[in-house]
Amino acid sequence: MGAVGSDPGGIMKRIFILMTALLICAGGVVDPALSKVVRKQKQKRVTAVRRKTVRPKTVRKSNVEAKLGLIMMYDWWTPSFIKLQNGLTGNIKSHNMDATLSGSFMMGPTASVKVGRDWTVGATALFGLSRDRFRHSTLAIEGNYLYLTVPDWPVQWYADRGRSDVRRYDAEIAVERSMIKYLNVLFGVRVGYYEGEGRSKRLSSLYVPLTITNDETTEWHIGPYAGLGFQYEVNNFSVNLGVSALIRCGMLHVDRRMINPLLRIFCFVSDEFNIVHVDPGGEASLRLAYFIKRIRLEVFIGGRYAVLPHVCLYDGISAFNAAYARGWLTGEFDQFGALFFGAMYKF
Repeated sequence: MGAVGSDPGGIMKRIFILMTALLICAGGVVDPALSKVVRKQKQKRVTAVRRKTVRPKTVRKSNVEAKLGLIMMYDWWTPSFIKLQNGLTGNIKSHNMDATLSGSFMMGPTASVKVGRDWTVGATALFGLSRDRFRHSTLAIEGNYLYLTVPDWPVQWYADRGRSDVRRYDAEIAVERSMIKYLNVLFGVRVGYYEGEGRSKRLSSLYVPLTITNDETTEWHIGPYAGLGFQYEVNNFSVNLGVSALIRCGMLHVDRRMINPLLRIFCFVSDEFNIVHVDPGGEASLRLAYFIKRIRLEVFIGGRYAVLPHVCLYDGISAFNAAYARGWLTGEFDQFGALFFGAMYKF
């Protein structure tokens, strides 16, 4: 007992050696297990990295969507200015015996850009491939200062038959803003120009009864519009319905020459009509479209109808026509109807 108790340092040494040996043994047992766990963790990390590397990157959808295509339109147009050419205005008395009109075919590029989910901006330009043709047959009584130089009575009756051919050009910038589901706000601006030629033969009570009348007509107009649109889409099929109020300002110019042997000195002197007008009106449109995913092509068809009453702001006096009533355009109106179709490629 005394020996053991007299060597506490030796006992502590033996305990320390024993604990060290136990730790070494435990380390030897634990190390393979830890290595196995670490290897598994490394394998998991490598697998995860590989999976991450192999997994395709998700492509973010662009906020901008563009479409470019071609639009074709066949229209029927009843302009107010035709009354000046067929004699239903500018005479003391007139009677329309016959009047016919044909439509015209127009074609041009169209494009649109959709920004985000709410904004769409589009542009369209249409060029007249054929002309609107207007035929008329009129019986009237005219008053013309030229007939005082013959000399003859300034008041003459005549029977007139002729036609006018008009080619038109139109351009539009349209903006659409989505407000709530299915409902959009529409606004934009339109620009138009047309030029026409008219020719008629008059049988009158002059000494030489046959007179040939040639008219050259030009007009330009521009104006904004605003309205509401309804849009519905299902299974790549879409329906767009719009109703808009529009106002435009325009200027009409008609250059008229009368050819008659009695009026030779006036054959190269024209009678001019210059009219400035403003036209507040309305328009309705319908568009049906279908998107073919495989070829990324949208085909569409639709129709438009517009009515535009006129208010005359300026009307220059006629040089020869004694019966011309200034401001006659006020209260007259244009009507326009069209069917359109086309295709657009989506980028």
